[in-house]
Amino acid sequence: MRSGTADEYRAFILPAVFNVVLGALAAKGVAFHESADDHRDLIAYLAKVGHRDAGYIGQVLNDLRTQRNSADYKMNAVVSVKTSEFVYKKAKGAIETFDAIPSGDLNEIARKIQAIP
Repeated sequence: MRSGTADEYRAFILPAVFNVVLGALAAKGVAFHESADDHRDLIAYLAKVGHRDAGYIGQVLNDLRTQRNSADYKMNAVVSVKTSEFVYKKAKGAIETFDAIPSGDLNEIARKIQAIP
């Protein structure tokens, strides 16, 4: 992986994890609003459901979102190879952790999210 601009970083890393998790939960009946608030809401939901892996994934999403938001204001910043690899591995690990959640647990996570006022 080679270094890229903050714009490239912002464009690919967060959406990959976000879309995997949001898509799976939406398929389980969790309603989202198709707005910028969905990022914030998804992170909050994952933190509130009391599932260790969901909480970890929510924290990774929060970290990636924080880094992405920072990159929004540093348009000419260059992300180092080391940082790019770290963030890629973190995002990949979050997706792998999510994919490993048993179906019954995922159903329970979705149920708990739907019960959040």
